[in-house]
Amino acid sequence: MDDIQSKKLDDKILYLSRQLLQSKLCELINDKFSLTHKNYRTYFSTFQKRYPVVFSTTHALATTSGDNYLYDYVILDESSQVDLASASIAFSRAKNVVLVGDLMQLPNVLKSQNKKELAQIYKKYNLPLYQNFASHSALSSILAQYRGQAPNTLLNEHYRCDPEIIGFCNKRFYDDRLIIQTKRKSGGGVKIIYTEPFHQRERRNERQADIIKEEILPALAGKEIGMIAPFRDQVELIKSKVNTNVMVDTVHKFQGREKQAIILSTVVNKVKIEESMREPDFMNNPNLLNVAISRAKEKLFLIVSDELIKQEGAILSDFSRYIKYYCESGEIEATNVYSVMDIMYQRYSPKLEEFRRRMKKSSKFDSENAIETVIADIVKSKKFGLLDYHQNYSLRYVIRPEGISDYEDRKFVSNVNTHCDFIIFNKLDKKPCLVVEVDGGHHETKIQKARAGEKDRLLSSIGIKVVRIKTTSIKPKERIEEALKMAINKLNE
Repeated sequence: MDDIQSKKLDDKILYLSRQLLQSKLCELINDKFSLTHKNYRTYFSTFQKRYPVVFSTTHALATTSGDNYLYDYVILDESSQVDLASASIAFSRAKNVVLVGDLMQLPNVLKSQNKKELAQIYKKYNLPLYQNFASHSALSSILAQYRGQAPNTLLNEHYRCDPEIIGFCNKRFYDDRLIIQTKRKSGGGVKIIYTEPFHQRERRNERQADIIKEEILPALAGKEIGMIAPFRDQVELIKSKVNTNVMVDTVHKFQGREKQAIILSTVVNKVKIEESMREPDFMNNPNLLNVAISRAKEKLFLIVSDELIKQEGAILSDFSRYIKYYCESGEIEATNVYSVMDIMYQRYSPKLEEFRRRMKKSSKFDSENAIETVIADIVKSKKFGLLDYHQNYSLRYVIRPEGISDYEDRKFVSNVNTHCDFIIFNKLDKKPCLVVEVDGGHHETKIQKARAGEKDRLLSSIGIKVVRIKTTSIKPKERIEEALKMAINKLNE
């Protein structure tokens, strides 16, 4: 039987099944008894005859059913995500329970502040291990209680992902038990894009967000896309960069969803392997990675540091090995996105070698030297007229302290250590056009943010625009030129 015949048969079976269901329902509700949202619980047996299938949450099942009513079967979907308390509510209304779930996907989320209290309850009542709320979901608890003897069926046929995508999950997480029924599509499969390991800042990685915007999204026009990150901070950063209606969220929000193409931003440089047996590192957690990878139906983009894909014991390192050995179309490539700021590190793109040779040496910080070189190029081009610049220019020479009435502001401006990293001015009348500030990782601290905000406010009050260039920025020249254009236009109004 070919694919066309098979589809026609499936469609016919579906049509006949619907007809049979509708016929049976008509037989059940041929009486004229009126049921409303107010009285249906009083006449719940009648309600069940009319509506033999009820959809409910685990928490609401008891309060929305008739008093002491027992269902023949309660089917608990995504049971690996259901906690023991809410599962008990559903179980109390069932003659038989069917659990549908996957222990290799995400478990129920437990707030860290509740773990200590739960441990005390578990110890106080001397509960069996399978009733430990903190370590068991509904599915894992039942499996542990019956030690694998409860009747179970593995739904092992897989119909969603490209074979090269789900092939890794099959080998790494399911011991090759899945029967993959999908076929390869042109342009599908896996692509790993790796970058240097010096872009992570806490739970954010701006370079990975830039790779998504500059390198991946342009190749995915017209595709249904989802973007996954392990941390909320990275999710918000990506949203601010791409400015699109594409779904961007954490792994937990993607369980049960699927997209044609998935972009996974890993954020971290490396993972903590030694903790993997107790509480796995977020980006070395089998459940999280299994869900993230298997959301992609056709194409998966994985953005990762080159250290992580080489790290022994890391799941993503196994993934890179799998691609090299098993995947004909699998790609592992260095990113094409780089920045002059990468000069700060020993490892940088060969494309920056010419820039390195002519880079200024005025500062002890390579980040400032890189930006000075960029500013010097802009000034030299005369694109914005006759301009020049000063480096580390004292703020009190820009804003006269004696003209400030507020004591704290005057004190801040008068401080000899308060300066502008760069001030660009008109060569003819010496009028300031723009202040450029270089912000490194230490500028993320509360104190430095406050100082930066105060400086920006004071400069803005006298009509001088400030542009802040982070050491993680990929297009400092473009940003400075854009800010200069706006500042000069405003001065000429």
